[in-house]
Amino acid sequence: MGFTSAHAAQDDLVKFVEQIEDGPSVIRIVHGDKEAQSRLADKLRACRPNAEIVIAAEL
Repeated sequence: MGFTSAHAAQDDLVKFVEQIEDGPSVIRIVHGDKEAQSRLADKLRACRPNAEIVIAAEL
């Protein structure tokens, strides 16, 4: 990903996380409605099963 954006597409965010060699161990999702946050969390869990995924809308 050659740019950063507060409004990056979910697939771009997942690709970005996949490229991180060691980690992250915790990912906090703080933007979007609850359904969008949940969809992104599912995608991130698939690519980083050992990471703790925190969904702000559920706090």
